[in-house]
Amino acid sequence: MAQTSKKKTTTAASGGKRAAPSSRSGTRSRSGGGSTRRSASKSAAKPIRRQVAGVILLLAALCVIVTYFGASALLLKPLATLIKGLCGHGYYVSFIGLLIAAYVLLFSKGLPVGLRVTSAIYIPVAFGALWHLVFATQRFTLSGHLFGELWHSGVELASGGVISGLIAVALSAVLSPVVTGILLVVLLIAALLILTRITPAELLQRYRDRPRYEPDETQETPIEHIRETVR
Repeated sequence: MAQTSKKKTTTAASGGKRAAPSSRSGTRSRSGGGSTRRSASKSAAKPIRRQVAGVILLLAALCVIVTYFGASALLLKPLATLIKGLCGHGYYVSFIGLLIAAYVLLFSKGLPVGLRVTSAIYIPVAFGALWHLVFATQRFTLSGHLFGELWHSGVELASGGVISGLIAVALSAVLSPVVTGILLVVLLIAALLILTRITPAELLQRYRDRPRYEPDETQETPIEHIRETVR
């Protein structure tokens, strides 16, 4: 009898020890499930913020388009003045950059969008800087009054504004107007390639795979046709 009671006690103790790890694993699974849900909720919140920013940029693009037709409502005129003061003549293509940036944000599906949005915003900046290099008649120098001069002349569409004009003036002083123009064009092409997700290697391959024109040997040339007619 004593041996039977000892066996029961030993079995009960071993069963209790075996049950302990299962409870620990259950705790770990619950904690793991909680952390998974937290990370999933965090990742799900990012696209919502992107969509809100995309809607704002889309509305801004539509407002800019309306200002091209002379509309000067309470919110439209300050928006147009802000873009002119920053990009000068880049104001006329700013709706393109805003629309592309809005599209990228709205339809990114969780993919990285920072570089593509920056490339889209660079379009009006580059256009304003190129216009400043070619058509700006006022001479600007790097001084403390440069920002104010660029802002006022940009609002009047006489320069590239604070951002585009400053890029043009600074790079022209360091490099030269010609090199600055080439650099801006190269960066603009790079931005378009980033937006379209096309690499230079793909462009080269498409050029190589283009359909080649093969003249029809049976078709008469115009000169041969004239000769046959004369005969």
